[in-house]
Amino acid sequence: MTIEAVVLAAGFSSRAHRYKMTLEFNNSTVIETCIANLYSSVDKIIVIGGYNYHIIKELLSKYEKVQIIYNDNYECGMFSSVKLGINNTTSHKFFLIPGDYVLVDEGVYKQLLDYKSNSSVVIPTFRGRKGHPVLFRENDIKNLINGEFNNLREVINYMGFDTLEVDHDGILYDIDTYEDYIVALEKHLVKEKSKKK
Repeated sequence: MTIEAVVLAAGFSSRAHRYKMTLEFNNSTVIETCIANLYSSVDKIIVIGGYNYHIIKELLSKYEKVQIIYNDNYECGMFSSVKLGINNTTSHKFFLIPGDYVLVDEGVYKQLLDYKSNSSVVIPTFRGRKGHPVLFRENDIKNLINGEFNNLREVINYMGFDTLEVDHDGILYDIDTYEDYIVALEKHLVKEKSKKK
């Protein structure tokens, strides 16, 4: 079965006061690190761009699995990108993750895929707190997101979901502000140092 991922990268990055997707991270960029972490777990990656789309398109053109789609309505908020991304999936199993989640270990994706559950949605948790990526396991969501829901949370709550506790706090960390970026860098450096011991 084909596994896909939808990566959201259309926002303004207004709270970070600079374009966060291209900030340097792990000898790469934020968006490329997010993609690298999930690359081996999926067959296709749909990246939804908007603000600074041309930069994202040029940056990611070298990745064979990546399809980049422009969201004409990105100014309407993240849910417009969620809907566009999901509507372009063809698989019954796909991940959804914002492009600024740089600390998610690739093992988390494997755990979610291996998890046995009857639920259509599986959300990872760390010490009970929900994080990303979210794994969807049926395509009925396409009918729902194009309905009268206002955001993804409403859709997921309507569908019902299961949670999977993981021993990895990286699922909780996104980059909303420049301070968040510094925290992510520091956590990454600590992780890399621990690997070398």
